[in-house]
Amino acid sequence: ADHEAVWLETAHRLGAGSTVSELDPDAPGRTGRGLAPDNTRAEERLAHRLWQLLRAGRLKEARQLCVACGAAWRGASLGGVVGDWGPLPCGVAAGRMEEEMSEEEQAEDLAAEVALGPHTARALWRWACLQAAQQAARGAGAGGAAGSGAKYEAAVYAALAGHLPLVLPVCGTWEDACWAYCRAWLDAAVDGALAAEQAGWAARCGGDLAATQVGGDVLSDVVRRVLPPTTVPAPAPVVESALSATTTTAVLAAAAAAGAPATAALAAANGVVAGFEPIFAALAASGAPAVAAAGGEALHQVQQLLIRDAMSGLAQHLYGWLVAREGSGTGMAGPAGAVSAEEEDAAGLPPAGVRACGFGAHLLLALEGLGVLLGAAHSSEGAREAVRVSGVSEQVVALYATALMERGRWALVPQYLCHLREHMRSLLGQEALLSLTTLLATAGSNGGGGAAAGAAGAAGAPGGLLALPGPSATPGPLS
Repeated sequence: ADHEAVWLETAHRLGAGSTVSELDPDAPGRTGRGLAPDNTRAEERLAHRLWQLLRAGRLKEARQLCVACGAAWRGASLGGVVGDWGPLPCGVAAGRMEEEMSEEEQAEDLAAEVALGPHTARALWRWACLQAAQQAARGAGAGGAAGSGAKYEAAVYAALAGHLPLVLPVCGTWEDACWAYCRAWLDAAVDGALAAEQAGWAARCGGDLAATQVGGDVLSDVVRRVLPPTTVPAPAPVVESALSATTTTAVLAAAAAAGAPATAALAAANGVVAGFEPIFAALAASGAPAVAAAGGEALHQVQQLLIRDAMSGLAQHLYGWLVAREGSGTGMAGPAGAVSAEEEDAAGLPPAGVRACGFGAHLLLALEGLGVLLGAAHSSEGAREAVRVSGVSEQVVALYATALMERGRWALVPQYLCHLREHMRSLLGQEALLSLTTLLATAGSNGGGGAAAGAAGAAGAPGGLLALPGPSATPGPLS
């Protein structure tokens, strides 16, 4: 609601009991005292919604929500020096940024970058986000400020700072956790690339710049300047472990004191892993039971195989999944909360096994159409692998064609038979004709002349139901 984040109730009870005695945004975290109950619940709702929007890559909408709720200061903190697009917009967000940013705005950003020094503003803003995340996490641990909403506020700022340990506690699904790991990996890789670029630039410029920036790393220079000179460096074993938020500052201080790039120390402290295989392994070993278990679900296995570009494994997985489910009579069951058999009947949906079989067939046909399923056979082994993948894919498509025949969806069958090799196409075509012949005979013996004529027209009319491609026809994608 509009102005929901304005602390009106708290203002009326200022200093009463355990209520804060000041109304600045940092007061709850600084004093350890809470807001009025209504304001606390409003903060929880806002923090949770901000996390959802950030997770969806909609930072601009998150900032607009903050302004509408009366927390314009929070919207400004989310934008920092990067505005509505976050520290590293990707995908749709990057496209929107290119469309919506005018040439004048881009020129202003470039001028600010030159005035402050390369990447300095980004490093300062991410350092500020890390401090905000740590403060919110302390509030969540103490049960103060915004109650359970503090962990979502901590996760929002931690995601912007690339601090994985404070993001994972709010990741209740496999997709959320996978996003958190991938986003942290991407941010760490960008930090490393910027640090290397800065090191080269400092070496070329020489003089004071090279002397003031440790290893050419802007973040190291930021840490060295903002931390007290008496900060005690953390011991080396601590740097190598996945650290809590309270020790991150010490890790960065240790890196700065040792002359090491802070970005590398921060990535190690955050438990950031580079590569999809290590990420999937980390998800499988997650401390959240729901996340760890979800990684073994069939659809998530398909996602992982697609990400790995393991097309042979994908085809084998889909075929084994379908055959196993068909043999057990349970269909290709999806994740928890899938549609029940009763709900399928009420909605007129085909059984889960048929839908899953269709999913597998269409996925493989789409990948083949895109030219990525079989790949390029640059060697004899590559050619043999392509033959194996093609054979397994054909079996999946044949399974779906058979399922359509079992359900009497005769008009759809030829569309899939034409993707099969001649031998398999002939076998399934004969089976379809036999089934239709039986249907015609049964209808005729029961006096169903109209039904028999309709079936005969569908089966035998030119270009009708089973006008299948012959041996001389152009082979389908899986031929």
